[in-house]
Amino acid sequence: MSSASKSQSGPPDRGEGVPVTAEELERILRARIAQCPEDSPDRRQALWQLARFLGMVHREGEAIQVLQSLLAATSDLETRAEIVLGLGQLMEQLGDFAGAVEAYSRGVALEPVGTRTWYFLHNNLGYSLNQLGRHAEGEGWCRAAIRISPERHNARKNLGIACEGQGRYVEAVRCFIEAVRAEPRDPRALKCLEDVVVAHPEVFGEVDGLENELQSCRAAVAAALGE
Repeated sequence: MSSASKSQSGPPDRGEGVPVTAEELERILRARIAQCPEDSPDRRQALWQLARFLGMVHREGEAIQVLQSLLAATSDLETRAEIVLGLGQLMEQLGDFAGAVEAYSRGVALEPVGTRTWYFLHNNLGYSLNQLGRHAEGEGWCRAAIRISPERHNARKNLGIACEGQGRYVEAVRCFIEAVRAEPRDPRALKCLEDVVVAHPEVFGEVDGLENELQSCRAAVAAALGE
């Protein structure tokens, strides 16, 4: 739930730098929730932390229940959008992309919200539609995400996948190259680029300097990852 959850410090330790176990951390979080007043910010923060923890240990169903209870008790539109984004991400983890589409669609209906949340709602909706094979729909949401935050790479990669899914391989290649340039520390766009040129070598004759671009992308990713 990296793009929805609040920033958190690491787990508390039990002295001498020894971190608590997962079971102990869960008990601590649940005790904190029980001790906080019902509508307090501290309780909401503890619920966020518990949902994040449950998602990390692959107890997504329980995490979804926690976020749904938090959503029901929240009226602020920005916070509701963040919660819905988290719900969609958990559904992605479960492979429930139809459920993720429903969640993200609820989120985009809460406009306007902060730029980061707004971007990821659009990007993740495009990604989930791609996963369902609904590439033409996914394309529109990816393009909207790029308009919101053109400096981010995620939607450029997902736009490439949408174009590839519609047989527009040259556009897909260009999107993947742009995604690598925007964030070479994420190797997924390079993998997509390499896959599409292997599957459709005819693009080398349609994209000027593609071989050089491919080598440049590989070098950028290797340098960014320290390889």
